[in-house]
Amino acid sequence: MAVRSCNRAPPWADLPVELVNAVIDHLDFFSTTRLAGVCTSWARAVATKATLPFGTPCLLMTPEEDYLAEAHDDRCDDNDGGDKECTFQLLDHSRGKELSFPAFVAAMRGRWWAGARDDWLATVDKHCNAELVNPYTGRRISLPPLATIPEIQIEEGRTVVFGGVQIEEHFNVVFEGGDYTFCRIIVCETPSAADDAYLVVAMVNVFLLAIARAGDENWTSLKTPHGRCGVEFRDVVLHKGKVFAVTRSGDIYTWDMRAGAFPDSEPEPIRPPHINGQDDDLDLVYGCLWNLAESADGRRLLLVACPHNDKFEDAVYLYERDIDALAGADGAGWNIVTSLGDHSLFLGANFPFLARVVNDQDDRELLWPNCVYHTDSYLFEAGLCDPYYFNVYDLGDKTFKPYREFYANHTGSIQNPIWFRPTLKNFL
Repeated sequence: MAVRSCNRAPPWADLPVELVNAVIDHLDFFSTTRLAGVCTSWARAVATKATLPFGTPCLLMTPEEDYLAEAHDDRCDDNDGGDKECTFQLLDHSRGKELSFPAFVAAMRGRWWAGARDDWLATVDKHCNAELVNPYTGRRISLPPLATIPEIQIEEGRTVVFGGVQIEEHFNVVFEGGDYTFCRIIVCETPSAADDAYLVVAMVNVFLLAIARAGDENWTSLKTPHGRCGVEFRDVVLHKGKVFAVTRSGDIYTWDMRAGAFPDSEPEPIRPPHINGQDDDLDLVYGCLWNLAESADGRRLLLVACPHNDKFEDAVYLYERDIDALAGADGAGWNIVTSLGDHSLFLGANFPFLARVVNDQDDRELLWPNCVYHTDSYLFEAGLCDPYYFNVYDLGDKTFKPYREFYANHTGSIQNPIWFRPTLKNFL
């Protein structure tokens, strides 16, 4: 039987678009993006396929389908759990109905995400080893071991375990003589294609923040006000070269990463605004979920307050401030934000981002403009029977939007959903 010579074989680029689309329909999402890197015509076919959610905020989460119900249990084992433990789903709500895309990430075998920004996931394994993972390319960058943070202890030979229905312990670190659940890793600056530069902040627990940059062998603890355990932190962002952290009481502290005195510099305090006209009402400030973000143009710091106290009306209050402008120490300098226009704000364990949302006034669509979307920023505390924390607040009509509840469909799933915005920028 004659073998066709290589010079007579039709090039892959000449495959009909219909055939390329058929291939795409049988691939998981991240494999589809790698398909776009083969040639220009394939990239065009991927980019123009209407069902793919490029640029759309999606929920990256463990699968709810029954056939992947044992994925978490496989991941806890030391042996190779196969493909199930590396398969997640991207949930797109922008097209009048939920579309779920399988998302296979081989580099997530034996790992859990602990944060995200742009194309990168911050991940940890059950032995406290932290890595940045790019789910598109499989690129991995090791972060310093969490055990290098002087204030915490990881006992010799101890396996750090993740909690769930069948496991009593959570992912704990020993701090000030007690066990605390690890919170997350805030990815502030991501590596480029040319280098491995990064900046991350670990919220080791609600009392302790530590920073690491490319080339560091150890994490460096940030000085916190009032000593260890003096304040409880709720959220962290990087804005204009400074790390900002908001506490449970709404107070904000900032560390200048550009200052020569770092890491020995004391944090600078910034007073929050008076929420809803209230002046230092402790029931209000301690009854709020606090988050930080930055404006779409990167010029202003955003503060989000969501009261969850019976004394106050359910609402989300959004404020902004130019941190370079002079302001008093009594909470002045903040302006209330009444509209995000055609953008919405997406908060959670991901680095917060604003995204333009197009809604065709279809009542079935579940992504709306001028809304604040909020998922839980503490990733390792979900159980089987309780729904994941999730809400959507419309700044225009000042109401919470109805949204379905998300449940883990398998025993021991403690991996909460995280916002992720798919892109093709690496291939086009």
